[in-house]
Amino acid sequence: MVKKTVPPDSTIASVYERGALMNAEDYVRIVLGKTSACRKAKGNAAVRIGVRGEGKAPNYRVEYSPDSAARPKVDGAYSGQGHSKLADDEVLDEGNWSTKAMTLEEVQVLLGKIRTVGGQP
Repeated sequence: MVKKTVPPDSTIASVYERGALMNAEDYVRIVLGKTSACRKAKGNAAVRIGVRGEGKAPNYRVEYSPDSAARPKVDGAYSGQGHSKLADDEVLDEGNWSTKAMTLEEVQVLLGKIRTVGGQP
């Protein structure tokens, strides 16, 4: 049996739209909280999801850019199920993470959409 993985350019929004994201409102609310904390501490924030799973509760990595020319730095990476911090080796392996990030504002919009439609795409 082949395990399905999400496409490498996936975002929280795209796995939600595919109907794969479980407990979407709670998941996105917690991701938004961690992303907001990063922006408050670092000035900006974005989030990428893990692409090794099926997208039901993807791991996620919160990033920030120290300046517009700099490559994003990792603020923290978290389990999608328990939202606990991941080990450094998982965080640093770029192959684990989506090539596309969502900004804090995009995550806020997605949470509003989920709340409006009752959690289902």
